[in-house]
Amino acid sequence: MAPPVWRSLLFVPATSAKFVASAAKRGADAIILDLEDAIAPERKDEARAALQGHIAYLADLEQTIIVRVNNDPKHLAQDLASAARPGVRAIMLPKIEAASELGEIDHRITEAEVRAGLADQQLGTIALIESPRAVFASPHIADASSRLVGLGFGSEDFSAAAGIAPTRDGLSGPGQWVAMSAAQNGLQAIGLAGSIASIADLGELAELASYSRRIGMTGCVCIHPDQVPVFNAAFGVGEADYLAANALCEAFETALAAGNAAIAFRGRMVDKPVYDRALALCGRYRAQESG
Repeated sequence: MAPPVWRSLLFVPATSAKFVASAAKRGADAIILDLEDAIAPERKDEARAALQGHIAYLADLEQTIIVRVNNDPKHLAQDLASAARPGVRAIMLPKIEAASELGEIDHRITEAEVRAGLADQQLGTIALIESPRAVFASPHIADASSRLVGLGFGSEDFSAAAGIAPTRDGLSGPGQWVAMSAAQNGLQAIGLAGSIASIADLGELAELASYSRRIGMTGCVCIHPDQVPVFNAAFGVGEADYLAANALCEAFETALAAGNAAIAFRGRMVDKPVYDRALALCGRYRAQESG
């Protein structure tokens, strides 16, 4: 299941119809209806009950819908039953610690799909990596399920579990580990090598997002609507970059057809790895523009 391009994924509490309606106008690539951290324990049932209406509303607007469930035996089965509906693209699974855990939840999602009359594997998954143990297990988690469309690096939870501040110095290593684990399986790598809590200094957030992209992240969750354009810009492909990459691809393909596997192009030497990278950038731009 090939994931689309998700530069920005905006969290919305499933208890708020007002926030759901507003989220649809913010330009995020995906909207995450949250049943977990944004919902107080005494309001979990209320959030699940509201989910069907929110999903139908967003689906009518052709929004990409993700539901974050609670990875807790008290709530998981009910959350999955509520989330398994037409229009939902993926289930976000928090606090995944091991590949075996993901496999077990995968089986539960299959059962939920059958009960809801959905097609097999209609629901993708995003596994959130939120502890040191999970980071080291992430290469195996990334290979544990054909449903997976992405790994998410939970920088705030990871920092708490590791006993460190959520700064770039401390999170670059684990963040890149998660990003490379995602890359080995062609998955989205969602997150920042730093705190996602900043909404006051969007310039600083943009710099952190750009750095996170350079180490392999492909997008990030948004906890506030003002973060959406920041992440769309940082993780997106600009038209100028696309045109340059497309010209490089055309020049290399022409040379290859003539029997040349390396060329000079605009002051750079280009061989297959450089071509492959440019080709991937072009594909990301087209997916971004069509999505």
